[in-house]
Amino acid sequence: RFDSLGTEGQTPGYFVETGGQQQHERVLVPGNTPLHRDVLTQRPSNNVMGQMGYFCTDVDTPVFADLCNELYRDGSLIQTAVQEARADRTIYTLVTHPGHHAAADSFGGFCYVNHVAAMAKLFTA
Repeated sequence: RFDSLGTEGQTPGYFVETGGQQQHERVLVPGNTPLHRDVLTQRPSNNVMGQMGYFCTDVDTPVFADLCNELYRDGSLIQTAVQEARADRTIYTLVTHPGHHAAADSFGGFCYVNHVAAMAKLFTA
């Protein structure tokens, strides 16, 4: 699905390091500065780059092919942390993407999911 988006907005010079080796990674990077939006009257574009500009709060946070897998692993860590805390065990969890810049309707600062909010919701469930 990521490949079907085409090359618009992809940054060709983005590299990730895996196991001490650099690999080329195709990413989508927001191409416009986000502006204040009125959620009652404005809607995201049907174009993927328009959606990036609508939901992203900066021009640096990429969306890349393995992002869903990384967020799934982060979510699993959060879920395990809540289970351990409920069992009165001390736990420290370090996730890939910190989450403190994410909100229910936006992402930015390399934060896609607000993990503290997710933990709070799990604790109250």
